[in-house]
Amino acid sequence: MQPEQPAISLRERQKAETYAIIFDSAKALFEELGFEKTTLKKIGEKVGVTPGAIFKHFENKSALLAAALFKDIEDIQNRAFDEIPQNETVQDQFLFLARRFIQYYRGRPKLSKILVQHSLFIEGEWAARFNEQTIRLIDKISQLVQQAKDQKNIKNDVDPKTLASALFSHYLFVLVICVKEDLSSDIAIETLKSFIGFTINGASVKN
Repeated sequence: MQPEQPAISLRERQKAETYAIIFDSAKALFEELGFEKTTLKKIGEKVGVTPGAIFKHFENKSALLAAALFKDIEDIQNRAFDEIPQNETVQDQFLFLARRFIQYYRGRPKLSKILVQHSLFIEGEWAARFNEQTIRLIDKISQLVQQAKDQKNIKNDVDPKTLASALFSHYLFVLVICVKEDLSSDIAIETLKSFIGFTINGASVKN
């Protein structure tokens, strides 16, 4: 007998809609008031629910912030890989992905500083979830590298995961600088391009 999928889907959809409202309200307050001055009570007031209703889903505002960032990154990652150009070099493909993430952070400069700070030093359950998310992202980047190897554009002795990890490290470094120094997306991407150029050129097959 088949499970009652429509009922489950409805609950999941309602839960996702509730989370979206909470996330949007919380991010707006974090942007406006800063992390320290934002409370679950204020988030609840903005959403139109009691603090207890927020606490039912998130144990504290740090967990709420982590959940909101995790969801945003997951959505951006999924859309970016769906839309990534297939006939470009691995460098251009990686820059396409990086631009999507950097534009997200540059869209809300004040909030970005909070997001980056907390994501880099988060602990506990959310640290593990972010680590898993990062591993999945690096795995997907390594698949792009492997495709380039199959097309004889990357040297055969290059390990895809090692190169993917190096590219991600360059991105993370540039992201921190971008957020800290309020760099534009274009400048951040040009900076990243110069960094990864040395790495990819060393791994590329010379024609």
